[in-house]
Amino acid sequence: MNSAPQDRARPTAWIVGASADRTLFVRREGDGSTRLLKRYDGGSPADAEREARSGRLAAGPGVAVMREVVADPESGRACVVQDYVDGVDLESLVRRDGACATSTAAAIGASLARTLARLAALRVDHAPYGLAHGDVKPSN
Repeated sequence: MNSAPQDRARPTAWIVGASADRTLFVRREGDGSTRLLKRYDGGSPADAEREARSGRLAAGPGVAVMREVVADPESGRACVVQDYVDGVDLESLVRRDGACATSTAAAIGASLARTLARLAALRVDHAPYGLAHGDVKPSN
């Protein structure tokens, strides 16, 4: 007898997004935690290190915890590892539920603005003018 889908063990890793240069995986760790891995299919390991350094600098409200840079065991490519935050992006939310209530949209916008302002105010040697996300959109 076949087991029902909900009875089958979930995979330990699955792809959640991809572009020409990056592949995003969610991976369940042995300790039960879940991590997001961004594999650098293009570029260099230095690019991954730079993103991880910026992510650690950005630590705080509105930013997932950046863990480390590791080599993907299958491809050898650099992967940035960060905590996985379960949720839904704004584009999917609106597609599923329709337009947000004004109060919900205002709360999302205010939270995003606070996080971006905090990042822009950071001043360090490798980011003398602050950090910029560079890809703010409803699907992110």
